[in-house]
Amino acid sequence: GNRTVTSVFFGGGTPSLIRPENIEKLLDKISGCWKLSADVEISLEANPNTHTPTLFSDLKQAGINRLSLGVQALNDRDLKFLGRTHNAVQAVQSVKDIIQTFDNHSIDLIYALPDQNIQAWQNTLKQAVSFLKHISLYQLTIEDGTVFAKKGIQALDDEQAIKLYEYTNAFLAEAGYPRYEVSNYASQKYQSRHNLIYWQGDDYLGIGPAAHGRLNVNG
Repeated sequence: GNRTVTSVFFGGGTPSLIRPENIEKLLDKISGCWKLSADVEISLEANPNTHTPTLFSDLKQAGINRLSLGVQALNDRDLKFLGRTHNAVQAVQSVKDIIQTFDNHSIDLIYALPDQNIQAWQNTLKQAVSFLKHISLYQLTIEDGTVFAKKGIQALDDEQAIKLYEYTNAFLAEAGYPRYEVSNYASQKYQSRHNLIYWQGDDYLGIGPAAHGRLNVNG
């Protein structure tokens, strides 16, 4: 009860499907249970295909001050391969709308796709740094039992994946997005407080079905 909440993160699945008024109710409940810091970071994950004309502005009004967009790719070829239900035009439009609505924002991208080369990935990175404050990048892995595994799709070989990762770190650092955690890139001002809580081993409370938390009850 005497703890101060410094970040709230609506993630997992597609929380942008929750009505903004219900997001507001959840935030009211949180503020009733704990003190919120004056600069509390309140993030929500969204997908381009859940974007409606007023969704982002409604979410901001509900209390969200940082929005993370699950784009995954910025070209139709890769989006189709990944099985996404939005296209590149929708993705870019959603990004533009986020920039107009939020001062703090992020994008998720997946790389190391089969046959992906540095030049193709460079084009995506150039596009991402032209408008985003924070970038989360995840290397594609093929897990047993997944659709990709059943189709016999092979991940990019390790040597090529390493080259892409090293290139990504160098390119983004030069562009002003240093890597501050395994998969996350941003200047210090826009580093995600919630990401840092995970990686620094600090306390966080998981709420919801299958949610995971970490609380030090003896400290």
